[in-house]
Amino acid sequence: MWIDALFWLTLAILFLAAFTKATLGFGESLLTIPMLTLVLGVQTAVPLVSLIAGTITLLMLVRGWQELRMAVVWRLMLAALVGVPIGVWALTF
Repeated sequence: MWIDALFWLTLAILFLAAFTKATLGFGESLLTIPMLTLVLGVQTAVPLVSLIAGTITLLMLVRGWQELRMAVVWRLMLAALVGVPIGVWALTF
């Protein structure tokens, strides 16, 4: 019986994540990882939410591909290429 309740609670939290991502465009991981960590533990919650978030993002990208402004995308990618290594380096301190 506990596994059934755990399954439905996890499913409800993941539905909330998908709804948040579809409505706001972000925030699914911020909202669901703390809740799922309490239910499943951090070793299960983080990969599960990452997989779900990646899938939702990919589906949104496929659906809205024609609306992308590539000039903006390239600028964001360039900024990420510079900023991510700096951020990773800063986290080592």
